[in-house]
Amino acid sequence: MTFKISAMKKSIYILILVFVGMMVVTGCEYDFIYRPTPPPIEEPDPDDPVDPDATSFSTMIVPIFTTGNRCTSCHGDGGTRPYLTAAKAYSEIISKGLVNTANPASSKLYTYVKPGAGTHAWKQFTDSQSALVLKWITEGAKNN
Repeated sequence: MTFKISAMKKSIYILILVFVGMMVVTGCEYDFIYRPTPPPIEEPDPDDPVDPDATSFSTMIVPIFTTGNRCTSCHGDGGTRPYLTAAKAYSEIISKGLVNTANPASSKLYTYVKPGAGTHAWKQFTDSQSALVLKWITEGAKNN
């Protein structure tokens, strides 16, 4: 007893086999998990020439947070984050994404406490402090 398969039936079987194979291959699914890495904390480059007109984070910006407990009364060690003490301010500000060097005026550090913001009505930067923070962010928010 021999089975003869006609050419048409053979074509249908091949077509079904190809279709099933495509279903198997395209049915595989992979879940990729995207975990963005925080930006690295920028350390000053000792070989980089210092711009004398650059806004210094340590001598000009940190005192805005720490003088008279302006910010550190709430944002001190063990308080509400970000910690804005002299030792932790830069790493906290950068790691929490509070500066946007691409659009400095939209940086949370600037918009939250500038005069008239309404988010920290009890503690706000003066106009000159606000301008200084914005200038620092515009210059690249360096740890200098």
